[in-house]
Parts: sequence; C-alpha cells; structure tokens
Amino acid sequence: MPFNAKAYNVVIASPSDVTEERDAVENTVLKWNTENAEHHKLIFLPVRWENNTLPEYGRRPQEVINSQIIRNSDILIGIFWTRLGSSTGRADSGTIEEMQEMLEAGKRVMLYFSSKRSDTDSIDADQYAAVKKFKTEASQKGLHDSFSTTSELIEKLRRHLDKLARSLDGYADVDGADTTVNRPNRDLSMIDLAIKNVGSLKYQFEIERDSEPINERQGKVILRKAKSILMSMHDVPPSDHSTARALRELLIAFTKMDEFGIYADGGESWRQFWVSGVEVLDESRKTLEELKKVA
Repeated sequence: MPFNAKAYNVVIASPSDVTEERDAVENTVLKWNTENAEHHKLIFLPVRWENNTLPEYGRRPQEVINSQIIRNSDILIGIFWTRLGSSTGRADSGTIEEMQEMLEAGKRVMLYFSSKRSDTDSIDADQYAAVKKFKTEASQKGLHDSFSTTSELIEKLRRHLDKLARSLDGYADVDGADTTVNRPNRDLSMIDLAIKNVGSLKYQFEIERDSEPINERQGKVILRKAKSILMSMHDVPPSDHSTARALRELLIAFTKMDEFGIYADGGESWRQFWVSGVEVLDESRKTLEELKKVA
C-alpha cells in the first residue's frame, strides 16, 4: 500500500581509498529504507557525487559538487581511512569542504574512521598523518565512530540510522542526546531534485548496460534507488487521480524489475531486462514532471 514519507538526502562523502565502504553505506541505507521506511514514514536517499552530479564547466570542481548536491543534502556520512584527500584551495580536502558546508548550514555530519589493517608499502605517509591529525581535531569538536571491518560499519550504521529515524520521527533519542537536524523544506524543489536524480539514474543504467562486463545486479541496484525516489513522492500528494495511479503502477513495475530473472534463452531475457529498465526510468521521469505540474 502507498504511504506518505518525508525524504532526506544523505550524501556519502570520503576520499578515494574507501570505495568498498562507500558502496556498503549506500546499500545499507537502501536496505534500511526497505525494512523501515513505512514504519517511520521517512526515507533516506543516498547521494554520491559520482552518481548525482552533472558535467559543468567554468567553476571550481568542488564548488560544482557543493552547489549540485551538498547544499541540497540534509545529512552527511563521512568516511576516512588512510587518506584525507587533496586540497581544494579552500579546505584540506573535498570531503572536509563538504563537511564544512553542511556544518555551516546547521546540518548533521556523521563521521566514521576505519581502523582496518592496510598495506604499509602503499600508504602515503603524509596523507595518513593528515588523517590522524584531523581525527584528533574531530574528537575535540564532537563524537565520531570507528570500525575495523566493513561488516562492523554496516552494523553500526544500521543502528545509527534507527536512532536518527526516531529523532526525525519525533521520538526522543535513547541516549538523551540532541540528534535533531534541520528538517528539509520539501515542495516543488523536492520534485525537481527527484527529476534530476531519476535522470542521473537512467544515465547510470545505460552506462551499465553498455559496459563490459555487463552486470544486471548493478542494474537492479540502480532501479531500487529510483524506486526509493518515487516512494518519497508520496509526501507530495498529487491533486489528480491519474498521476497518483501512475505512481502506484510505477512502484509495481519497479518491484517486478527487481524480481526479473535472466535465463539461458539466447539472451532474450537479458535484452528485455535492459529495455524494460530504460522504459520504466523514462516513464518515472515523465510522471514526476506531471506531478510537478499538479502538486
């Protein structure tokens, strides 16, 4: 059954040495939505610069990222291991500048440091020293957490999302700490962001379709993200029944795509999966544009 939900954009920020952890955080957020969104009436939408930004020439690269996704995000999850990142000219790294943007806007930053073992021969000593220095500074400005394995990060993040959802849902935090964040102002801007994100997901889906080797499981991950975006649109109820019906039908279509099986049939089911995926994403964008007209 459809349900109303408040959507919060959660940007995943980190240097380049924690790719596995970035993927794990995104998948954990999506799984949390599946299991908890209806109960809490809220959805966390994972945002990553490599997925949610568009090419833009003529401005400082980090400023492009800031303007396209950071200032539209509500929560930041930051991850560090052995690298702090490269200076942006305004901060010691892109991740640090993104954190500063969020904090200056009064938004929540959730910070995690990896303590897993690394190959000492591959570590940049200066970068590692910069991370340790930043960790010390961060300890004086707030609370952060650490993990030694990706599994531990997933488990901790799931618990933290539960606590965060309770605070956003109007419940008192179990530890008694102030865990409130600025509630996002969602109206037409929410729909505009959804249109942009679905367009970006369609682009990613087509890249995955045309890549080598092709991975339909990654295609399904992309489609699940789009489904989460549409679920969040129940917070903006349309004034006409046709658009509401279209949204419901699209959610059903996304569920079917997630259950779509690839068989040894000469490639026919494989082709049908990618064709149908593009069609559903196209239809999602069109429906969101109609929703914007009647919201």
